[in-house]
Amino acid sequence: MFPILALCTLWGGLHLAQISGAIAPLAVAQAAALDDNTVDIVLTQSVFPTGTLHPGELVLLNLTFTNTGSTVMDSAIVEDIIPSELIPRNVVPSGISITDISAGQPYRWQTGALAAGARASILIDGYINPDLTTSLTITNTATMTAATDNNSSNNQAQVTLNVQTPTVSFNTTRYAVNEDNVQFPIEVRVTNPNPYASLSVHYSTIDKSAQSQPPELRDFTPISKTLVISAGYPSRQILIPILDDNISEGAEQFNVALSQPKGAGLGATTQVTLTIIDDDSAGVNISPSSVEVEEAGATAIYSVVLQSQPVAQVAIDIMADSAVTTSQNRLLFDSLNWQMVQTVTVTAIDDRIFEGIQESIIRHTVQSTDPNYDNTTVADVVATVRDDDKAGLTVRPSELNVSEEPNLLSSTAAYSIALKSLPTADVIVQPVSGDQLHTEPAALTFTSVNWNIPQNVVVTAIDDAVAEGESTAFIAHEIVTQDPHYADAATPDVAVHIADNDMPGVIISQQEITVTESADIRSATESYSVSLASQPMDLVTVTIAAASAFTVNPSVLYFDSMDWKVPQLVSVSVKDDDVVSDRQVGKLLHTVSSNDARYADLSPVELTVDVIDNDVLGLSYTITPPLTLTEGGAPLAYQLSLESRPTADVTVTAVISNGRLTLTPATFVFTPADWNTPQAGTIGAMDDQQGNEGTQFDQIHFTMASADPHYNGLQQDLDVVILDSAGARTVYLPVIRKLR
Repeated sequence: MFPILALCTLWGGLHLAQISGAIAPLAVAQAAALDDNTVDIVLTQSVFPTGTLHPGELVLLNLTFTNTGSTVMDSAIVEDIIPSELIPRNVVPSGISITDISAGQPYRWQTGALAAGARASILIDGYINPDLTTSLTITNTATMTAATDNNSSNNQAQVTLNVQTPTVSFNTTRYAVNEDNVQFPIEVRVTNPNPYASLSVHYSTIDKSAQSQPPELRDFTPISKTLVISAGYPSRQILIPILDDNISEGAEQFNVALSQPKGAGLGATTQVTLTIIDDDSAGVNISPSSVEVEEAGATAIYSVVLQSQPVAQVAIDIMADSAVTTSQNRLLFDSLNWQMVQTVTVTAIDDRIFEGIQESIIRHTVQSTDPNYDNTTVADVVATVRDDDKAGLTVRPSELNVSEEPNLLSSTAAYSIALKSLPTADVIVQPVSGDQLHTEPAALTFTSVNWNIPQNVVVTAIDDAVAEGESTAFIAHEIVTQDPHYADAATPDVAVHIADNDMPGVIISQQEITVTESADIRSATESYSVSLASQPMDLVTVTIAAASAFTVNPSVLYFDSMDWKVPQLVSVSVKDDDVVSDRQVGKLLHTVSSNDARYADLSPVELTVDVIDNDVLGLSYTITPPLTLTEGGAPLAYQLSLESRPTADVTVTAVISNGRLTLTPATFVFTPADWNTPQAGTIGAMDDQQGNEGTQFDQIHFTMASADPHYNGLQQDLDVVILDSAGARTVYLPVIRKLR
């Protein structure tokens, strides 16, 4: 049943009375033309809005009936067959009363009286079914029956409604999606979007080669959902979860389908196929692909792991040849441990055969019920085997220490030799020691029987005279054999550290010599000898340097490896410098030069030279006894000079002790240039006029002043005897004293 509303009810913003009046105007002129005693009901019908309708859109049906007769219509039955696609909500009478007498379809109302010429209407308010899935045309048919109506031809009215329903579909039939695209979007398009109501459609995934079950093998997450598209929207996306597994499967497909639309129909493309592009590949990774091992020595490890998750257990069998062994013969991988690296240790088989460097191939085969892994090709591992039985000598120890000093335990040492592998022919080993060492025996013979039994070599240092210092000599070894491996084998050297009992040096026969100054160099020469302490490896030059006062002959000495210990004589003399000096000590510096590094590094050697000075301090006079002076007699002429060269000017002042003498001059000056040039003077005795007094005495003091410390302050006295002029007189000259 419908609720019957009052006329004031609003619909869509329009007053129902306004709509009624606009749709069904009264035909007054027609009513006036009818018979005054008849009832003629005219039924019309209209719809609002007009044009194309959409699911969920509001619709207003207006049933208008007019009594065009001249008599009152007492009552009538209005019947309306409303199509199922139109869902009524309210019924509103206008200008007449109605009573709902419906018992279902068709809908029926009984009206009240309608006066002649009067007009009334019934407004039916409803909406198009929003769940329609197809576009269609629907017809609403209404009839009105009145007992007194004498014209039934105009008692029925129809109205047609055109309903347009949207369609939903995919915009393509196929997509390609990478396996790592975890949320793949698919667009669902709406054709003729409905602006009045939303629509919905169910979408779900359909397994094909891509599986959603069981969970551990899923390629995508299964979906069964309803998509709601709001009113007016032209499209919407759905997201399909793709699972990025680790299984090698190749390209796989599944479908997504649309179904169960509401408010729309299904378009042409209701199913789309998604092809998953696999990013996994079946395979076995081995790293490294080559290893090196050594007999009785280093091992090697390589790793094995699968590239992708298998769907069944994978067995990898390992096969090695006779040169190596592997720690495992079979490796097992499954869906849980396929990513876990498993390692294989490769060990060389230690034999006693010399084979040199050889290559061993380690092969792998795969078995599995997973078709992607079964019989998969796996790379080989190449193992390079280094033979510990290679041809060569075992020499122990590799270093020795010996001394050149004879008759000491340290003057000899020993080492042993053995072969490293079984030879195919006798091997003769000959030590080669050079000129600093002696080895015994001269050769060692090894056979297939004693090849690994050590044999000793005794080493003795040769005591030479060469100062080599701590040196190292090497003993090489030569092999004579028909075994080609040993003929080409490298041999180790033995390093022998030799303690030298020779030292480089310059030997001087004396630690000190004494030389006297002399004007005649030849008569005042001293000598010493020079030789070397050890045999040099190259020419040694000894250069003797001395102060300019010394004469050294020769000043350069040469020694070689033949005459190094033959003493060479060196003469030394000193020039007379006429200068008084304190004790003089000179140095002769012997500098060594040579290409022999041991001698080139020697420090200079000194020889001390004591110089005996032959010079004296004092004054020299030309007057000699006897000197006779007579009182008042003529002055005696004399000459005065220095005994030795001063280092500075010397002023000599003559002072008379008793005043009986006359001196001219009283002062003399000598320089380092004219010290030995005599300067003239006179000595006279004064007459005292006192008669015969006998012999008188006087004294002349010669005092010296100089910057030369030896002459400064020196005093030399001269005693003079004076005879009285009255008798004979004898003067004894000179009497000389040197005072400091």
